[in-house]
Amino acid sequence: DNDVTSTLIAAGGSGSGEVSFSVAAGSSSVCSVSENIVTVIKAGSCVINAVKAADPYFNSATASVTITVAKAAQPSLEGAIADGETDEPQWNGIATTQVEITGGAGTGALSMVGNTPAVCSVSLTGNQVNVTALAAGTCTFTVTKAMDSDYLVSAPLPYSITISSAATDLTLTVKPVGKSVAGGQGAIDLVLKN
Repeated sequence: DNDVTSTLIAAGGSGSGEVSFSVAAGSSSVCSVSENIVTVIKAGSCVINAVKAADPYFNSATASVTITVAKAAQPSLEGAIADGETDEPQWNGIATTQVEITGGAGTGALSMVGNTPAVCSVSLTGNQVNVTALAAGTCTFTVTKAMDSDYLVSAPLPYSITISSAATDLTLTVKPVGKSVAGGQGAIDLVLKN
């Protein structure tokens, strides 16, 4: 249970009338009151009304208080290679991978900035960053989650992936074409296979 509660205490006034608390009409989406316990629902302004009932000697009395409920900090964002994806893409091999972003809180949208456009291209779809390798090196990008009505903007998540090169089986074959004579000119056939 993540409810935040606080106890209300009324002081002052005269007589023996009982004190009761209620939430002002415009605050019912921000907080609620049960007896003398106020419970926070979301960020905003919560107005609590207090009424001390009349007794045989004193009239009733009213007072109100405004409680400002601040936006909460988001939990940290985290990134991890998505299931079934390669953790080290290769610019000349399996060139793509996906990073799944989790964490944060609220309904704010994710946003992303690529930091190394010469090494990789990155795009954000939902909560996944699609990475395409362009050259060997370190691919970096930064993800944040926007604020909403209850949460502040998240702390930025910097993320990096190593882009490597696939091994090649390059072979070079040189064959003479025709007869070669010492001191003379000849032709060769050069074959390069990858």
